[in-house]
Amino acid sequence: MAADIATVPEAGTGPPPPSVLRQFWVTFRSQPRALVGGGIVLLLVAVAVFAPALSPNPPNLVLPNGLTLAGAPIPPMFHMPFILGTDQVGRDELSRLVYGSRTSLLVGTLSTVLALIAGIVVGTASGYFGGTFDTLLMRVVDVIMSLPLLLAVILLASLMRPSVLTVVGAIAFFTWPLLARVARSQTLEVRRRPYVDAALALGASHTRILARHVLPAVFPVALTYSTLQVASNILTAASLSFLGIGVPPPAADWGSMTAQGLAYYQVAPWLVLFPGIALALTTLGFNYLGDGLRLTVDPYGRHRGG
Repeated sequence: MAADIATVPEAGTGPPPPSVLRQFWVTFRSQPRALVGGGIVLLLVAVAVFAPALSPNPPNLVLPNGLTLAGAPIPPMFHMPFILGTDQVGRDELSRLVYGSRTSLLVGTLSTVLALIAGIVVGTASGYFGGTFDTLLMRVVDVIMSLPLLLAVILLASLMRPSVLTVVGAIAFFTWPLLARVARSQTLEVRRRPYVDAALALGASHTRILARHVLPAVFPVALTYSTLQVASNILTAASLSFLGIGVPPPAADWGSMTAQGLAYYQVAPWLVLFPGIALALTTLGFNYLGDGLRLTVDPYGRHRGG
């Protein structure tokens, strides 16, 4: 009996529970698609950060040997000097694709950050205070969400001077309602928990409750869903550039590169193919990453708004 008692570990001497980050990583890495998406996104970020080192030439430089003797784009040679060929005016296609990743990431992430901030502010305020205030805010959200996204963004962007900030603002303005619904749904769940009622009974202010209890629960879920929104925003920005009302030339942008290459698709199909592949891989990466994060943070899909 004494030996049996001696082998019983004392309370509190066992191995510590795994940390939240470790639990997150264990769940996340069990999803192959999430790992693939994370790898694609990391590669895209690395390309954008190290664009000057990866680009053989400046993206807008018209090279003296960038066209054939007949004045046509040089096809991909898969060796120097033009690995992916040149475009219709003699610019290096690889350099423009590399710098185009910067434009896509800038527009996609910045518009998503603005939409995330607006969505969290409106969603948490609406869900926490409720009543008529909640009803009015959600009707505004319903109106904006009822508009066709691409058509609404095209209308707003066409009314303003073309620039990166115009595209970012137009996309953010029409995409924050979805994140507001996600934030509201999570806020409503937190608002019903006993410790929030206890904090109110003890005299805690609404600001303190929002900062200490509501926002820490809302932010991870909203951030996860915003990752999925990045891919959609990048595609919307590329669509605007394709139509000529997005990022103004001569900035390297995958949408405008595709539009300019359409006139040469029969003699130079790579001018359409390579930007299209870049957009497809970027969209795939962010969708896989966002879906993996969503399943990790919210495996049952409880916080999609409503």
